[in-house]
Amino acid sequence: MSPFDPLREQLAGAAAAFGTGLVDDVEQALKAELEIFPVCHHSPASALAMARRLREKQPKVIYLELCEDLRPVLDELRNCRLPVALQAFATDIEGFPPEWAPLSVIAPITESSAEYQAIAYALDTPGVEIVLVDRSVDHVFQWEPRERGEAVGVEIGDLRPRFAELEEHLLHHGKVRHWSEWWDQYVEQPLVGADYDTYRQVMVLIGSLFRRLRPQGNEMDEDRERYMWTRMREHLAATGADPDTCLYVCGAFHAASPVMGEHLDITPRTATRWLYGLIPSSHSAIEEQFGLAPGSVSIASATWSKAVKRSGVTPYQLGARARPAPCRRPRPWNGTTGCRAS
Repeated sequence: MSPFDPLREQLAGAAAAFGTGLVDDVEQALKAELEIFPVCHHSPASALAMARRLREKQPKVIYLELCEDLRPVLDELRNCRLPVALQAFATDIEGFPPEWAPLSVIAPITESSAEYQAIAYALDTPGVEIVLVDRSVDHVFQWEPRERGEAVGVEIGDLRPRFAELEEHLLHHGKVRHWSEWWDQYVEQPLVGADYDTYRQVMVLIGSLFRRLRPQGNEMDEDRERYMWTRMREHLAATGADPDTCLYVCGAFHAASPVMGEHLDITPRTATRWLYGLIPSSHSAIEEQFGLAPGSVSIASATWSKAVKRSGVTPYQLGARARPAPCRRPRPWNGTTGCRAS
């Protein structure tokens, strides 16, 4: 018997248990009461799969992982040329440290993103409701550490390892320099032409892997998921919507959630006066804000255009998109009517 046999058995057992856990996560997500559509931000593969699934399923309600009080701003996307960013802004703050002012949340939207496909479908299809279910912008800052610094950027599906050694390992063995390159080469390109079942399984599997390898002690992910599932259950109860006609669009990281059935007691918003609006954006601005490799969002846009032509899929587009995005200060809104679930 080799002196390393016990170690070999221990590692083999750990690998088997870890692999079983990943498979269990995928099975749980695909069997959830609501159909979960996992996405990665600015992903042509996600956008293409979304366009296909929307035409096939034709959901009546879309639950979207985006700050719930940004809902009225979505209607203004008809008057924009993408990319743009949804923005919430506050200078008159209450309930937060004064040195935090001004507060700002920015959520960029590009044409080659699954969230835009979902938004365009919902806004241009009679009888379809889109419900934003993530934390309000006020709650984003309520949950921020007290030493918060710059403006907060919000995107659906920030799918990146939170375990530095894992990312370094993937980049080294993938022979690429940046995470965006690894994702495009080993996930994005293979999934562009994948069928829906394969797409979902792969995305949930990656989301499960990343969340299982994340640093310990980060409870905010689970609380965000409790928040979103609480809002969805509230909306289903209030409207009587059939879960079979609904679609839940969230980042793949949140699709593999162990807290789907749990409730969160949501605290009231502060008295901070929030302004909401749209601001012009660009591929380079998005790359800089979210630490993406230079050119990666532009490459995603080009990949999207090629994939649409090659696949024959007709993407969803909001009607009036010829005018440039309005460049104006966000306007006041009381934040109480944007989502029927709020």
